[in-house]
Amino acid sequence: MGRRGTTRRRVLIAAGALGAAAPLAGCTAGSGEDTGPSAEERAEDTLRRRSAAVSTALLSRYDAVAAAHPGLADRLAPLRAEAAAHTAALGPEGTRPPASPSPSPAVSGSRAPATQAGPSGSPGAPVPADPAAALKGLAALATTTADTHARALGAAAPEYARLLASVAAASAAHACLLTAAKPGTAS
Repeated sequence: MGRRGTTRRRVLIAAGALGAAAPLAGCTAGSGEDTGPSAEERAEDTLRRRSAAVSTALLSRYDAVAAAHPGLADRLAPLRAEAAAHTAALGPEGTRPPASPSPSPAVSGSRAPATQAGPSGSPGAPVPADPAAALKGLAALATTTADTHARALGAAAPEYARLLASVAAASAAHACLLTAAKPGTAS
């Protein structure tokens, strides 16, 4: 007559079998080396970096216009905050845009220093001395940003494509708001 239930012998046999099988559980048919991110993951990372760079350029332009025209700073602040949020959302994990505009020694009415030549809507172009022209250039860059994000939709995974579409729409709305007449003025 044998004992039923768990015995010491059965526990030791089971533990021995598990101990012998444990090293084999990690074996695969491959070389055992981590191959890193897949081509799909690398492509998404590249797209995220490019998209964040486009939004960072717009964010930098908001800062340059606000520094060159302090009278526009209050009007631009909410749009700049949205551009900063877009930059953080679009980039790879850990992307953090500047929290606030960098201080500039520019005097009211003077131009911000240029880092490269280009049309007034380009990120590195000098900010026009005329506030209306500066807003027009900023609106042009917002439109370019929206178009760039919209063109990237086809290469994006569905979830990221939805984010890009939202940011593209918001950038287009920024362009409209930047070119709209200021409340209380005739257009």
